[in-house]
Amino acid sequence: MTQYFDSLGNLIERNEFGFDGEVFRITDYTYVDTVLVKEEEMAKTMFYANGNILSKKIRIYDHDKSGDTITEKEYSFFGDSLKLRSVTQRDRVYDSSGHIIKEFVTLPKEERYLYHAYNYTNGNLVEMKTYEMNQNWMYSYLYEYDIFAHTKTVYLYNSEKIISHQFFYNDTKLVMEKDYEQGRGLVDHITQTYSYNDNGLLESQTLKDLKGDSYYYKHFYSK
Repeated sequence: MTQYFDSLGNLIERNEFGFDGEVFRITDYTYVDTVLVKEEEMAKTMFYANGNILSKKIRIYDHDKSGDTITEKEYSFFGDSLKLRSVTQRDRVYDSSGHIIKEFVTLPKEERYLYHAYNYTNGNLVEMKTYEMNQNWMYSYLYEYDIFAHTKTVYLYNSEKIISHQFFYNDTKLVMEKDYEQGRGLVDHITQTYSYNDNGLLESQTLKDLKGDSYYYKHFYSK
């Protein structure tokens, strides 16, 4: 992946490369001042027997006076002609502290419904509820914090409480995360670790997958 930034530090273009070294996804970003207002993604499938299928997504963001995203519209296009296929809209409601408290979704040809509801304690997110279109509760993510150990643990709760993610921090930055949601292999979670340079930029990253295999990523920066 290669990313390009403008003079203000805004991400303006991201190019993602496949195993053949060719670009399979290009995403362009448009800002008003430093506020993201448009995201345009053009992609081709990485795996397809009879050639690549093209897809295009355009996301439009509307913001309130505080800069919070209150409406997100996603226009999806698909196939060689890239004809309009669907439009999905998300509407978000915030409290006086700028915390998102509700998210509504309008799917193509459907009525708007409450999708997520968020609860906070002392400014920290403690629960995110997810609802079906008929407004029945499906499940929740529960967030627990240990300020002394610098950790955050996320649980998936429905009929039982199951660990989903763990995040480990130093004083300011994420240094390790464990993902328990992607199935069960030889180990029961995926582990990623992060290292930073003296300027606080992410320098290297390791990933250990469910098979126990490890991968190493190096990050490069330019002025």
